[in-house]
Amino acid sequence: MRFVLVRGGDGGTPKLVGEGPVLPNANPNELTGIHLMPGHRPVDMLVQWTTRDVGEPFVRFGTAPDDLRFAIPATTETYSRREMCGAPASGAGWLDPGALHTAVMAGLTPDTRYYYVVGDAQGAPHERTSAPRSFLSHPGVGPHLSVSVLGVADQGVGEPDGALAAMEYQPALAVAARMLADARAGHAGFGAEGGGDADGRAPRRQPYRMVLHNGDISYARGYGALWDTFLFQQRAVLEAMPAATSIANHERDWPGQAFYRTSDDSGGECGVPYYKRFPMPRPNLAPDQAFYSFDFGPAHFAVMSSEHDYTAGSPQHLWLAGDLAAVDRERTPWLILMGHRPLYIDANDFYWPTGKQTTAIQLQTALEYLLREHAVDLVLAGHHHSYQRTCAVHKGRCMKHSHGHHRSHHGTVHVCFGHGGADLTPNGFDETPTWIDYENMEVHGHIRLHMNGTHLHMQALESAGGTVFDELWLTQPQKKHKHRAGAEGLQAAEQAARTSGRADARVAAA
Repeated sequence: MRFVLVRGGDGGTPKLVGEGPVLPNANPNELTGIHLMPGHRPVDMLVQWTTRDVGEPFVRFGTAPDDLRFAIPATTETYSRREMCGAPASGAGWLDPGALHTAVMAGLTPDTRYYYVVGDAQGAPHERTSAPRSFLSHPGVGPHLSVSVLGVADQGVGEPDGALAAMEYQPALAVAARMLADARAGHAGFGAEGGGDADGRAPRRQPYRMVLHNGDISYARGYGALWDTFLFQQRAVLEAMPAATSIANHERDWPGQAFYRTSDDSGGECGVPYYKRFPMPRPNLAPDQAFYSFDFGPAHFAVMSSEHDYTAGSPQHLWLAGDLAAVDRERTPWLILMGHRPLYIDANDFYWPTGKQTTAIQLQTALEYLLREHAVDLVLAGHHHSYQRTCAVHKGRCMKHSHGHHRSHHGTVHVCFGHGGADLTPNGFDETPTWIDYENMEVHGHIRLHMNGTHLHMQALESAGGTVFDELWLTQPQKKHKHRAGAEGLQAAEQAARTSGRADARVAAA
């Protein structure tokens, strides 16, 4: 590596002024990019990290930092310039990703703190193992559980000094810092699980357990170094909790390669770096299959790809219909669909084929009847760089939100939280659609999602001050479940939200 000084590149002809000496890398096999991901089974956790050389990678883990009794070898993959679909990914943006090591920490006890290190048995002493990290294993599945997760979309990366400003989004730094503050502080908890003791002591904090990332993750767009920058930016969060991701246009789309066949939004990456760096628990490990689902506490999450064919009869549509039909609502009362492009969005762009309103209508046509048939509670999306929340809507009409098996009056709430760092997009209609309950096109931030068997509470935060600027409450019919402690705690918080004087607090209940 060497540093060079170039002048005249801002609208003119760049000229090399000077260059420094070649600087050798003193630690080429530093263990970087450590991040966690959900495994194929609830009792599994994936960890991935990067070095220059293949070596003999491993992970050691256990339930105490001084007792890492389980050692598992990692598998190693990479990707090449030849696998890119075009420039800049195959040209000026190419950077060798190094060796990507992935290990499965299997057979974990639910809801247990584990400690782990990653390393290389062939490494030099100073690069042989990482410092210990820790995470909480999968909480288990069932309506008796309470869980809290964080969500972000359309984030990107920003350098503290503003370097490479043309390719980066500085607000992403503040969003990352606010998410880290949440991860460290936890959530106040629900009812008996976190509502405080009878003697008045402060409530026990409930940890956030997962990050939902709805795509447009790094905004590398063919400049491979930004994947490494993103993992460095998010490292403190992603080393401590798994990320469940959905693929998006800036990861996948390239002419002739994607569902939207004219889009070149991936900068020639055509999904390859995404699949290699975020190997989600997909049911079919085909090279370009992006959908999957998982249970987490009282919720079932179905994760689709808006960049692959989702129309009736397509493999993805058949999978989604089958997945939603198989959900046991007594076991996971909350049913949540994740995908990058939204079905409902206040955006006045109808250009063909990838206008945000154009694709929203296509998604409604293909999927909305499935949402109604299977009583999907919540759809989480990004893509439009704003925060928007609908009423419980079906076919453009606000419905009474019903979570029982009487689905004739059921609507689904749609939340777009694409305010994660990328430049905001204030291009709504002149008149706000009637199905929009709340929108904000002026702030960056992320969301929090808290769930137990009877209540779902979502909060939208702005990153600059950390304030909650919107809230959503959903409830399940009380007769469905016998456990009540969590609901009592959430109902108290709901009453507080109603009386807090915050004009943008919203409640949607059965």
